Amino acid sequence: MLHPSHSFRQTWELILILVTTYASVEVPLRLVMGYPAEGWILYLDFMVITIFGVDIIINFRTAIIVDGRLVSDPRTVAIKYLRGWFLIDFLAAVPFDLILIHSIGQPEADLARLISPTLLRALRMLRLIRLLRLVRLAQLLHRLGHRDLLNPAIMRLIFFGFWVSLIGHWVGCGWVAIGGIPDAPDPVTGYVRGIYWAFTTLTTVGYGDITPQTIHQTVYAIITMIVGAGMYGYIIGNVAHLLANIDVAKAHFRQKMENVNAFLRYRHIPAELQERIRNYYNYLWESRLGYDEFSFLKDLPRSLQMEVALSLNKDILERMPILKGAPAGLVREIVLNLSPQVFTPGDTIFHYGDPGREMYMISQGTVEVLGKSREHIATLSDGQFFGEVALLFHAPRNATVKAIDYCDIYSLDRQTFEEILNRYPQFASSVREMAENRKGKARSEQ
Repeated sequence: MLHPSHSFRQTWELILILVTTYASVEVPLRLVMGYPAEGWILYLDFMVITIFGVDIIINFRTAIIVDGRLVSDPRTVAIKYLRGWFLIDFLAAVPFDLILIHSIGQPEADLARLISPTLLRALRMLRLIRLLRLVRLAQLLHRLGHRDLLNPAIMRLIFFGFWVSLIGHWVGCGWVAIGGIPDAPDPVTGYVRGIYWAFTTLTTVGYGDITPQTIHQTVYAIITMIVGAGMYGYIIGNVAHLLANIDVAKAHFRQKMENVNAFLRYRHIPAELQERIRNYYNYLWESRLGYDEFSFLKDLPRSLQMEVALSLNKDILERMPILKGAPAGLVREIVLNLSPQVFTPGDTIFHYGDPGREMYMISQGTVEVLGKSREHIATLSDGQFFGEVALLFHAPRNATVKAIDYCDIYSLDRQTFEEILNRYPQFASSVREMAENRKGKARSEQ
C-alpha cells in the first residue's frame, strides 16, 4: 500500500489540482462558446478522464489515517473509499457526453444537423458532471495549504484569489448562457464581456452598461449581487487581516516590543539601560525572529524535543572538544538539558569567586576570561566551553567571564551534569582529566 505522505502521492495530488482546475475552467467555457470536442481538445478530454480513472485506482491502493493511526489493510481501505469519495470520483471519471455523442457515429460538429439544439445542449451539459471533482479539489487545496511551501497567510490569499477567479469565470459563463450578451459579434467577445459583467457585479461596482433584459437574467443578476455582497464583506473582514499578519513573526515581535517599551516608560528605567534592553530584543529578532526556542521545545513531546534539539545544536556539539568520542546516548541527554541564554556586549556571565552551578558552551559569539586582578587570561569563541572546573570540583569560580559581543550560549546545570556523568563513567573520567588540566593551567596563569 502507498503511504499517504509518500512523495509520489504528493506529486500526484499536484497533478490532480492542475487537471481538475483545467476541467473546471474548460467545461463551462465549451458550453457557452459551443466549440466541438475535436483535435487537441478531444485529446485533453481523454487525458483528464484517464487521470481521473487512474486516481480511483491509486485511492484503492493508498493507506489511510483512521483515528490517528495508519491503516494499510486493502479491504478496510476499499470499504472506506467506497463509502466516501468513490461515487463522486467515479461519476467525474466516466465520459458520459463522449459515450453518447460518439455512439451516434457522427462528429460532434455535425450533430447540430441531426438532432435538435435542445438535445445537443443536454448532451453537452453532461460534461458538467466532471465539476463534481471540485469537491475533491477543495480537499486537495486544503492539504496543500498545510504544507510548508509558503507563508500560510500568502497561501490563503492565493487560494482566495483562485476561488474568486473561478467563481467569476462560472458566473460570466452563466450570464452568456442565459443570453446576457445578445449583441456579441463572436463567442470570444461574448465570453469576455460576460466575465466583465461578472466581476463588476461580484465586486459591487456594477457600471450598468450591461443590464438584464428578461426575468431569468434579472433573477440571475440578483443572485449574483447577493453573492458579490458576501464576497465583498469577506474581503473587507479577512483579506486586510491577512495582509496585516502576512509576517506572523514580525507582528509578534512588534507586539512584544510595544509591551516592553510601555513597561520601560512606566517604570522610568534609565535611558542607557533602556537602550541595552532594546538592543537585546533587536538581536533576538535578527538572530531567531524573536522566538525563544526553549519555550517552543517545552510544548513538544520528548521524542520530538530530542530530534529538534539535536537539529538545532548539531553544529555546536560537533565543534565541542569535550564531546569528542562521547556516546550517542550521552549527547542526546546533554542536548535535551541545555538551556539557551543570550548575553549582550559587556555583560558579565559570572564573576571571580561566584559559586559554580553551571557550565557554558558557546554557540556563537566571543567571551573574555579575566583573572582575579582583572588581567586577561584567554578569549573563547564558537564551539568552546568554560565553567566546567567549578562545576566538577564544587569550587567557586576561579575567573571572571565577560561577553565581548552578542553571545548565544547554552548552559548545563551541575545536578543534571553529575547525573549524566554517573551514567557514563568513562566519559566522566576524561572530562575530569580535561578539567584538571585546565584548572592547573588557570593556576599557573594567575
